[in-house]
Amino acid sequence: MRTEYQERSEAAETAWNEAEVMRSKAEQVAAATSSNAVNTRQTFDVATTDHVLAEQLLAERLQACEITKEEAKSAIAMGETWIATEQARLDAIRGDVSTARATLTERQRSAQEHQSVGRPEHTRDEITAALTEIEERRAKASADFIEASSVLHRDDQSRSRMAEIQVTLDARREKARVWGQLDELIGSADGAKFRRFAQSLTLNHLIQLANRHLADLHPRYELQRAPGNDLVLQVVDHHMADEVRGVHNLSGGERFLVSLALALGLASMASSRGIKVESLFIDEGFGALDSTSLAMAVSVLEQLQATGRRVGVISHVDELKERIAVKVEVTPVGGGRSTVMVSTA
Repeated sequence: MRTEYQERSEAAETAWNEAEVMRSKAEQVAAATSSNAVNTRQTFDVATTDHVLAEQLLAERLQACEITKEEAKSAIAMGETWIATEQARLDAIRGDVSTARATLTERQRSAQEHQSVGRPEHTRDEITAALTEIEERRAKASADFIEASSVLHRDDQSRSRMAEIQVTLDARREKARVWGQLDELIGSADGAKFRRFAQSLTLNHLIQLANRHLADLHPRYELQRAPGNDLVLQVVDHHMADEVRGVHNLSGGERFLVSLALALGLASMASSRGIKVESLFIDEGFGALDSTSLAMAVSVLEQLQATGRRVGVISHVDELKERIAVKVEVTPVGGGRSTVMVSTA
């Protein structure tokens, strides 16, 4: 019995201890719960006060906007996009109202200034007449402007055509310039200019060939064309400081040398064109030469003979007769008759 009693006593003590622990925890929980309840009550009171203030502020704002609470709830239910759109429209309306008010203020100020100035100096009829006159002047100025523009346009077109014509004219003038130069050189109705031009070209060639032979005959002289005259010759005397002399001022011997050089030049020119000049006859003129010039002339004639030409000399100079191997001697016998004899040296 004792053992059972002890066991029960120990069990009761253990249960008492556990109950104490549980009571302590319960007291702690109760204390915490009581503290939370106080805090919750305080939070609730604050929230209630904020709610009341919010309700008052909402009511004031709704009254200021002149809408009801139900209309506000309906607007909120539309969503933030709709609210933003309506806000933008409201801002635009407010801007328009502000602009209208500023315009109204400006108009009122202008009206006050206009009223303070008084009536205009001119009547309505005078102003209407002035406007009519100005309109007529404007219409006339517009017509004048259109006409001037048309004239300028036609002028531009004419200038453009003139430029094209000028280009064509310049090209044709360039072509005509060449023909003009040819006309100036060789143009004439009777062909005289062209004949003189062709003869001057031939004369230039003849002078060039004659000067070659004249240099062999006597290098003292040189043939030239006289300036200002196409077919007139002049002689340059190199022994007289290149004095220029006309052919009419030459002595007999000088004239013979020039004539012989021209004759030889003609023969050379004919040979260059395929024309054979096989015979050359010289009639007198040797008597006017001195011995040196005569010897030189005979030497040139001998050179021509050596090229195959037949050279005949008609002269009475004895010195020349002695230099010629084959001679045809003509002797008068009287009565208008003569004898002919061929002799060889």
